[in-house]
Amino acid sequence: MTTSSTNHAAKNARRMSVGVRRFGPLVGRSPRGTSLVGASLVGASLVGASLVGASLVVVCFFAAVVARAEQTPARLAPLPIERPPSRVVDDDPPPPPGACGAGPLALRTAAVPWGPGEALTWDLTVYGVRAGGVGVSVGEPERVDGVDVLPVLASAHTDSIARVFGAVDARMISLVDARSSSPVRMANELVTRPLFVDDPTITREDAAFAPASIGPAGPRGGRVNAVYDQRGGGRRTHREARVSSRADVVDVLAILPWLRARELPEGRRFCFDLFHRRRLYRVEGVVGPVESLALPVGPRRGRRIDARVLRSAGRDARDLALWLSDDDDRVPLRARTTEGVGDVELRLTGFERGRRTAQA
Repeated sequence: MTTSSTNHAAKNARRMSVGVRRFGPLVGRSPRGTSLVGASLVGASLVGASLVGASLVVVCFFAAVVARAEQTPARLAPLPIERPPSRVVDDDPPPPPGACGAGPLALRTAAVPWGPGEALTWDLTVYGVRAGGVGVSVGEPERVDGVDVLPVLASAHTDSIARVFGAVDARMISLVDARSSSPVRMANELVTRPLFVDDPTITREDAAFAPASIGPAGPRGGRVNAVYDQRGGGRRTHREARVSSRADVVDVLAILPWLRARELPEGRRFCFDLFHRRRLYRVEGVVGPVESLALPVGPRRGRRIDARVLRSAGRDARDLALWLSDDDDRVPLRARTTEGVGDVELRLTGFERGRRTAQA
């Protein structure tokens, strides 16, 4: 290896180390900011999150900043938190100000573009260095809280050069309403093991979701009851939260099915609220044009979506670009956000189509 290439590798390693420290608040205590890729576009993301999230992924996004998908992820069981009640109203309230002034995104009339048996994987790079990958799968239908749901699961841990800076193991599940593609319950667990530290930090959050109100036009907004628990280093933090919004509310992993199941005409502005770590984050965006992409799975055409994630009063904004495949599957092809001095990216490496169900 030449001196220049050695220096370049060392520089990228230092950038990744900074990136791991910067993302620490996103996967540990209450964050001062958030991004859908750093979260889990995928999800997750991130995400299936989705702003890959839309997991991203939207996608186990927050945990999978430096992650590799598990082959057989162990499923989390959400805690039996009381699901918040929905208020029945005679008149629908006006939509929230800002991007939501355009009104909520309509559900597609075609079949839901995701379903049981679906599996997606993405390569993950941090500051140009491959740090691992992210994987999301959809399980068989279940009935929870009187609602027909589909479980969306993700599991990840650090690998490759990322483990030089410590280990991360994560599991996440979102039980998503099969009709509306909105979350009903979710749970996520993150185990971080810093280098040279024997005692890991374990962070878990569980939440139950419901519409804020039900009026003549159907469900509107969202309410969340949640429990947050973190232990490690001889300390334990336990918090409960109850939040409500007039906008639609999703968790990190549910971003993916929620976006994929909605009409996304070019030029359409939208917004929704992202629930994470006992707080709501406003996500505002606009649907862009179809673009050509070079991916590990080959060339693809994807519909670009540009979004911004904000805390209250517009603080700590994070910009995100997401591309969904320009076909009936709406597969999250690529997601990108910028942190510090470089980009964090997800690129599709695998897609297994699941069974489709009719839209409500």
